[in-house]
Amino acid sequence: MKKIATALTVILAASASLPAHAQLGKLFGKNADPAQAAAAPSADSLIVSFSQSQALLINAQSTLGEALGLKDQLAEAQATQQAMASGQLDHDAMKKTREYSEAMQAAIDQAMEDQPELSVEARAKFTEGLVGYLAALAGARHLVGEASAFTSSATSNPLMLIGQARSALYVGKEIPGYVKNLGTTTRSLLAYAKRNNIEAPENATAALDGL
Repeated sequence: MKKIATALTVILAASASLPAHAQLGKLFGKNADPAQAAAAPSADSLIVSFSQSQALLINAQSTLGEALGLKDQLAEAQATQQAMASGQLDHDAMKKTREYSEAMQAAIDQAMEDQPELSVEARAKFTEGLVGYLAALAGARHLVGEASAFTSSATSNPLMLIGQARSALYVGKEIPGYVKNLGTTTRSLLAYAKRNNIEAPENATAALDGL
């Protein structure tokens, strides 16, 4: 658990300082084919990788919330980030994080529908948040194959489902829907940015290839 907490602290610090047009490949490397066969990862490895993507997403949602004026949601975003950095990654904690993230996304979607007038600073924040979504997506795409491999291995051997493996099995089942929803949301953000002449990263469309 200490190893997981340390890894997330590093990811959160990196995502907080990520410039708006940073090359996402430097953070995660080339996108892998989500359907590519993968060896079953360890429980800890799967949890850490999924949580890295979630940490980037929560940070990106916080940034978009700031851009769109969602003040009430920002305090909870900060609390969620602190909980993740502290290593609270058991099954219940991760489920609460997913529920919060979905609620925050719903608020962001509604705010975009309301078409607020964004200042120059807010537009820059929106671009920064969009980069965070792309980073989260880049870090999650390759997990689809790993999640499938872990889930198949775990369900065929009930003796594996102890300790962290229970949380990892939850993660394995969540990842396909998580990646699909993240791709859909990122497309929506890119469409909003285009409609409102908000600058987007040059490699944004490529990040969605195959999704």
